[in-house]
Amino acid sequence: MKRKIKMKTYTDHMATNIIAKHVHKTTMATKSPRQVGSRVPMYPLPNSVIYDPPLLCHHVHVHAITRMLFTPSLLETLLNSPDLDLPTAFKTMRQIWFCGEVVTTSLFKRCISTLPWVRFMNLYSVSECHDVACVDLSEYYEKNGTVTVDDR
Repeated sequence: MKRKIKMKTYTDHMATNIIAKHVHKTTMATKSPRQVGSRVPMYPLPNSVIYDPPLLCHHVHVHAITRMLFTPSLLETLLNSPDLDLPTAFKTMRQIWFCGEVVTTSLFKRCISTLPWVRFMNLYSVSECHDVACVDLSEYYEKNGTVTVDDR
């Protein structure tokens, strides 16, 4: 007797910029649904959306995106845009993955204060190897209670 396995419908909506030359975004977007054993809608973002902060925020809000990979400088651009209401636009966001650049302490502090409900992950990878190492920045913050700057 064959056993039917019912796939859980997952409520995540993942955004990815598969048109730009960011191979790791496509890899993450295609691996992630299988890793959680569910179906996750993927919303491709063209360059015209990813590089236009108001349009990107609108897209995230309208499609109720819950997970997205950002370069730190792109998220910093959104944080620096005076006319954007990130807490409203990102109200459905649950995970932000950083990749491609260093996440500075000051940027991480701003992320936590602006989007405290979001889990921030830092991914190190190279195109040839895909994901190499990952750290949960939010977990580090929760364990240590603060983000400090080493003034040496």
